[in-house]
Amino acid sequence: IELAIEVTAGAQAYILPVAPEALRPRRTLARQPPEKWSWRAEAADPRLDYVRYRRALGDRLGALLELLEIAGAQTDADDRPRGFDTLMAHSYLDFGLRNRALTAIRGQWEADTHRDAIATAWRRIAELDYRRGHYDQAADILALAEPQFGELDPLAWRDLAGRVRLAAGDPAGALRSLTPASRMLAEDRERIEPRYAARAYIDTNRAIALGASGDFAAARAALNELPAPGTDEDYASQARLTLGYAALRATRYDVAAGFFHAIPADSPASNKALLGLGWARFHAGEKATPGAWAQLATRAITDPSVQEAWLARAHALEKRGPADAARRAYQETIKDLGRARAALRAERDKLHAGAHASALAAGKPPATATNSMLADRYAGLAAARAQANAANLALLGQALARQDIEPALQQRLRDAADEAIEALQARLTDALARQLDALARLEIAARLALVRLADKPAE
Repeated sequence: IELAIEVTAGAQAYILPVAPEALRPRRTLARQPPEKWSWRAEAADPRLDYVRYRRALGDRLGALLELLEIAGAQTDADDRPRGFDTLMAHSYLDFGLRNRALTAIRGQWEADTHRDAIATAWRRIAELDYRRGHYDQAADILALAEPQFGELDPLAWRDLAGRVRLAAGDPAGALRSLTPASRMLAEDRERIEPRYAARAYIDTNRAIALGASGDFAAARAALNELPAPGTDEDYASQARLTLGYAALRATRYDVAAGFFHAIPADSPASNKALLGLGWARFHAGEKATPGAWAQLATRAITDPSVQEAWLARAHALEKRGPADAARRAYQETIKDLGRARAALRAERDKLHAGAHASALAAGKPPATATNSMLADRYAGLAAARAQANAANLALLGQALARQDIEPALQQRLRDAADEAIEALQARLTDALARQLDALARLEIAARLALVRLADKPAE
């Protein structure tokens, strides 16, 4: 998308080739306070005060236009007012342009008297790398900037460093950042917001890092210290699910069962917890079919965890029960998997036809999206980004309309917003197709089991 902005030659370097998928990506993984911009007479040039004011109001495009005007008036970069490059870096980051922001902020260690603004820009670059899965780049930015600015907002720096190192597979390094951050939250409850979201977010990551290091007892203790959920996001249940399966892989079956048991029945993680609990009991030597699988088998068959539970129950009977009972269980599993296949195909066809476009654009789950796989996909980062992109493209179109910019560009923005939702529908359709492939593999496994059992004499 080309922004139709008239500027002088000196500002050409700042015109942004804005791509829809990179437009103002939403912060979904960070729990940070809003930026501390305010309209105060504190800049070397009063025009920068006005830019700060526009950004404080959320008018990112207006702030960018003001910066372009300031740049256009200067022929020499050295003549730009102090603080310009820092603000330019923030404006680039508003539009997801990481490399341009990095170019603008380099060398700004001491150039701006407001070091917190410089520190926030560096942290936003690392956060953007983290959200995009570029953990090595995020670690490089942290290594460069944290020694210089870490004392300005130590909680935010340690939170980000812990998440980056945990995602990169370095739990020990994550603990070196998250443990002091957790201690800060616990010791300074008056000054630092002690509510659930901030504390749970950091302590949950710390618990996962402890489990990844093999210290499951400490991980359990950390989760047990969390207050009751105060938001829609139950981080503790998500962490217990992660730790439970980690314990399963480590053959710590009693430990895994303890984590799964602690997940509430009404949690979105409940189905996966029951599946894991059944496997923990089975590998621990429970002779009867685990009750967790029996409970899970009564839930919606379109859920992947329920599908695996049906096959797991038949597998348990094949290994430890009468052959006739195992045959019947596999036959019932094949019938139920057939019902699930028909339901998933119908859902895939609706997505392919665009039946859920309005609901997706509004940020609401489709009425028929009842299985946990689709719910996970819908609530995931890609879905949130597509919805945010569509909404922000629409807002940018409105802002351009207020600037009286050509109608053709406004139409291109509306088309791009529609394309963002179409791309989301395509991703969800592909996810359902992959689930159908996995379901087919489960059905093949059930049929092969029946072939094995055919050679066994009836009891």
